[in-house]
Amino acid sequence: MRLLLLPALALIALGIAILLGKIETDQRKDVIKIGEFKASVETKQPVAPWIGGLAIGIGAGLAVFALTRKR
Repeated sequence: MRLLLLPALALIALGIAILLGKIETDQRKDVIKIGEFKASVETKQPVAPWIGGLAIGIGAGLAVFALTRKR
């Protein structure tokens, strides 16, 4: 069950990165479209902090499970 420890640590690291605002999503929106001319706006938004907390919680639970589980 020690193999589960690596994904658990990866989830915890991902959750911390999300909480620190290091991971963003790109969103493109068309503003004007006239014939073949098209103008768009691209915005970057941070991922919601609750997703980071959820990733940390799942990672911690998985780590506890991996360390306490007996063969």
